[in-house]
Amino acid sequence: MPWITKLETEKVKEDGTPYTITKYRVGSFKHGRRKFKTFTNEKDAKAFAKALGKILLNKEYNLPGADGKIVPTFEDAAEKWFETRETNCKPSTIENYRYLLDNHVLPAFGAMRLDEIRREDIEAFVSGKKKAGMAPRSIRLMLAAMRPVFKRANKDGILTANPASEPAELIKTGGKREVEVYTGPEVRHILAAAEKHLPRFYPLLFTAFRTGMRQGELVALEWSSIDWRGKFLEVRRNCWKGIFGTTKNGKARKVDMSDQLSAVLTEHKKHLAAAALKAGKPMPELVFPSTTFTPRGPSCIRRDFNAVLKHAKIRRLRFHDTRHTFASLLIANRESLAYIKEQMGHSSIQITVDIYGHLVPGSNRQAVNCLDDTADGEGTGNRVATGEIMEAAANA
Repeated sequence: MPWITKLETEKVKEDGTPYTITKYRVGSFKHGRRKFKTFTNEKDAKAFAKALGKILLNKEYNLPGADGKIVPTFEDAAEKWFETRETNCKPSTIENYRYLLDNHVLPAFGAMRLDEIRREDIEAFVSGKKKAGMAPRSIRLMLAAMRPVFKRANKDGILTANPASEPAELIKTGGKREVEVYTGPEVRHILAAAEKHLPRFYPLLFTAFRTGMRQGELVALEWSSIDWRGKFLEVRRNCWKGIFGTTKNGKARKVDMSDQLSAVLTEHKKHLAAAALKAGKPMPELVFPSTTFTPRGPSCIRRDFNAVLKHAKIRRLRFHDTRHTFASLLIANRESLAYIKEQMGHSSIQITVDIYGHLVPGSNRQAVNCLDDTADGEGTGNRVATGEIMEAAANA
């Protein structure tokens, strides 16, 4: 429990008259270390000690700040943030933040008051995660889970700075991670293995490779979203562990449907209708339901995908890499990045360029070749030498 120590200091005025300065220091223990706060009058010291005693009895150590406000621990502040943000974040994002906080951040900072956490503490935390072999992206997500907690404390007037801000300064990713994709022959081999060994999974996998749709978008796809005459799928929503929501960027998009995909989905619809009739169930609205006609879970898709890869004896990538494979095959077929951006549902073409720009075949070489002279000497290079381009620019 807190204790109060009366401190008296003898002073002497310039005229030689002695006087006494009295202060009151409230002391307590936290994690085996003594903590002190000093007051100029006894009344304030006793009030503080009484409030602090109640906090310690509840095993919550929070020292009031200079303005008298209680400074919460990081764990308490994080829980408060979750209460206010859960309705504004996608369920998958909340679960990801929850996992990172519970397993990485709270063990390091949970018991510390917000104003005790310094920039150097977070730098040491990041350094430790690096040494433990954590991927840079995972560490970035940990910082992303911490930043809004401090930001909320800034808005509430508890803190004046955010020690987890500017993550790029805290951790270097070592450049962009290039996507991993399957080749055209590998895709054909994988689909053949799926059709032979896991025929019920085959239509979903075929659709993934032919449309680049995200896993949750495939799970949420309904028959009413397929335009058979227009040959396109309308992607309106996403599903995560049975919870339906908007797409990643919150917008619907139309994805072109190839002739082969149309044939595969037509046949799949017949088999699904027969299975529902046999089970005494109505025709499901979902295009790719589970065996019990409920939304498929991520673990089931991952299990089936890995089983197909094992049968195909092909290197294991993530199911999400079917999306990257779709984009890479379009690029190899010299489709424009603008078209790929629309098919993928990226919020801007800059995202498409950042992810897939390096896959465009020979783009840089073709650009510089345009500067070379032609055989008759009328090329761009010769015109630059003669100053014709400067004249053309002046007359434009």
